[in-house]
Amino acid sequence: MARMFPERLPAEVKSEAERRLFDIFKSEFSDDFVVFHGVRWLARRRGGGATDGEADFVVAHPHYGVLVLEVKGGGISRDAQSGRWTSTDREGVEHEIKDPFRQASGSMFALRSNLRESEVTRQYAYPLAWAAAFPDIYIDFELGPDALPEAVFDLPKVRALKQSVVDALRLRCGDQDGPGPEAIEALVTLLGRSWQVEATVGATLDQQERIIRLLTEEQFALLDFLGARRRALISGCAGSGKTMLAVEKARRLVGEGQRVLLTCYNQNLAAWVAAQLPQADVRHFHRLCRDFAAKAGIDLSRRPGEGDELFFGRFPDALLDATKFLDDRYDAIIVDEGQDFEEEWWVALASLLEDPDDGIVYIFYDDNQMLYDRARAYPISEPPFVLTRNCRNTRRIHDVVMYFYRARESPSCLGPEGVEPQLYEFSQGGERRGVEALIDKLVGKEQVRPADIALLTRRSRERSIWSTPPRSSAWTATWDLRQCAGQVICSTIHGFKGLERPVVIVSELSDVDPAEQAELLYVAFSRARDYLIVVGLRNLERLAERL
Repeated sequence: MARMFPERLPAEVKSEAERRLFDIFKSEFSDDFVVFHGVRWLARRRGGGATDGEADFVVAHPHYGVLVLEVKGGGISRDAQSGRWTSTDREGVEHEIKDPFRQASGSMFALRSNLRESEVTRQYAYPLAWAAAFPDIYIDFELGPDALPEAVFDLPKVRALKQSVVDALRLRCGDQDGPGPEAIEALVTLLGRSWQVEATVGATLDQQERIIRLLTEEQFALLDFLGARRRALISGCAGSGKTMLAVEKARRLVGEGQRVLLTCYNQNLAAWVAAQLPQADVRHFHRLCRDFAAKAGIDLSRRPGEGDELFFGRFPDALLDATKFLDDRYDAIIVDEGQDFEEEWWVALASLLEDPDDGIVYIFYDDNQMLYDRARAYPISEPPFVLTRNCRNTRRIHDVVMYFYRARESPSCLGPEGVEPQLYEFSQGGERRGVEALIDKLVGKEQVRPADIALLTRRSRERSIWSTPPRSSAWTATWDLRQCAGQVICSTIHGFKGLERPVVIVSELSDVDPAEQAELLYVAFSRARDYLIVVGLRNLERLAERL
């Protein structure tokens, strides 16, 4: 029995003539023949572009060569004046068909081109021939100079199909040596290869990002519900869309002609929001204090021997004092990362309102994100509106983040299932090389855009193995979040708070105890929208159950 590709004809093959020949190849040919059915091909044109087609059968043998066979069933006719070919079925219905000789020879030349171009087969010489089979008719006359008898298989020749194939190959190939067994196996690799390629992480991310974007926009319905409410507290877990809601609220107020200040704790988050909201005044709190103090002529330079606590503790008072000398005021103040604001900051911010008693104030906060040990006190007495749905992370990441979440009720996740988070441990001194290899794979094989990757560390830049950003021939990295287009971004976990990327690699965790630094890991892991990679975290037993 010949080696058949495929082993069985698909049900959609309706040609009885092709089915008959397939059965003969399968049952009557020896196992040194290899037979391919329905070989589709694409060949380059000399003048540019390409043409495509399909060969009904390609028959190969290590001693005889390779035959391309076109099959036409029913009664066959050719009008020499018009060049029109037709076949007539059992019901007497006539069907126009293509010239089978031209089809067979065209497929043969296309196959020859592919054999010469393919890295798998180019090293071998393949004797090639073509023929046309008409298994329903008997031909007792010469068909013309383009159809020698050995290349035309009528019913008697189909009944002796093996000999007919050998004769057709000998006619065309003469005394040429056959391609040999290795060449036939290379042909099998080219035409009959079975393969499976998993969807790339990059493609999966693209699909998930579309879903997450739509879910985030659905959260905007809360702003519609709040309508003209002038003051509101809005809380939610990491991933509930607080920052996007803050940006959208500010955008709507600007559209109404309001003078809007949007402020937050993290300077990197402020820079990102400012790029989204060029019409609003966006500044992180300490820059806001510095700018107003400088404009009012108040000295905010660090005093000799002054530590951070005392130095930054003077900022809110400087802002409050500056408002006594300046007329700059806002109709609305939007605060993101409200959990990081101390009580005295609210007094200073209120002084910036045109109407301190009735000005618009929206505060977005996460009561689990207490990394800086700020007292949780807000200038709005009404209960918060709670965002109970995570719309930013995949469900797999959400499950991990919830391991570190502390609140009265656990939010649900609306995102897609997502890619399974990964844990990696590298040998001492091998973390940098290991992570670089991971990014190489993501950017190369997995087709993830470098700009979609964030590399986070719990260490300061000066103490991090990433102090000099990693790079390869396919990607570069940077610590500058304002000039990071097309690059992997490096950041501390604290510095990336409030920001996000489709892929986040959290590194340098070898001395972190998950039980003692739950808030740190909560922030780090929730920065990943779609794919989370954790490197070097000890005490993994309980966490691994989540990952």
